[in-house]
Amino acid sequence: MNEEKFLIKITGDNFHFEQQINELQKAKIVSFLVLPSNILPVEEVVDQNLPVSKITSNVTPNNSTISLREYLLKIDPVTNAQKIVVFTMYLEDVELLQTVSKEQIKDLFVQAKEPLPQNFTRDFDSAIKLTWISSSKEENEYYLTTIGREAIMSKFKDVGTRTNIRKNGKGHKKSSLPIREQIENFDFSNIDTYWKLHSKGDKILWLVVQASVQGINDLNLREISRLAEKIHDNLPMKNIYALIAVHEKKSRASLGLVNNNRILRPLKPGLDYIQEKINSAESHS
Repeated sequence: MNEEKFLIKITGDNFHFEQQINELQKAKIVSFLVLPSNILPVEEVVDQNLPVSKITSNVTPNNSTISLREYLLKIDPVTNAQKIVVFTMYLEDVELLQTVSKEQIKDLFVQAKEPLPQNFTRDFDSAIKLTWISSSKEENEYYLTTIGREAIMSKFKDVGTRTNIRKNGKGHKKSSLPIREQIENFDFSNIDTYWKLHSKGDKILWLVVQASVQGINDLNLREISRLAEKIHDNLPMKNIYALIAVHEKKSRASLGLVNNNRILRPLKPGLDYIQEKINSAESHS
């Protein structure tokens, strides 16, 4: 399956620009348009083969005139967890940091004249549980997830709490996420390659890649967990985003929201990665 592409067009007097972009580039450009201060990092644009001069003009990330306080007020976060994730995006998109620390985020509370949370650890953990930020491979370093960026772009509308969970009559939590009929009829004919993968993160990526090959796109948490269950593996819903985080960081998979459901889709590097893993495992078997 080819990576999903998007077409960007800019037209005006004596000017026309048109180019295909990928999922990651789309998210950054939309974020830039929603938040004028959120300038695209030049280094990342170059890596993605976008013409820097046509996208960034003569503006670079570090000469943005908007203050941190203005940046915060444009989004207007309410909770401390929301403020934490906004500060994370500021550090990544304006200060061009790849990962951020808790201390750097605390410093921004002071710089923005915002009261430092009395229980910062609790609020920081809340942002992680909402999958807005995730831990990096580097110790005590964190990064903004795709879901976190989308939450900011929507100004946290309908994403402030865990969604798609309800309680049944007995008081137990019951998932309301749908499972499509295609999931129940999933073709596991090449399942032997699944068991050649060692990490659960790779197995999750294998499932979403195979689903996309079969025309089943945008798997939600329950569908991924159900597929694992059908082959007698255990991938609890609550662990999936943490397990897939490394692949999202490396642009192998994209996290998002569709109809207010959190979904996972593979990107081209993810398809290539899984194929390489399978080839390597087969060569050693």
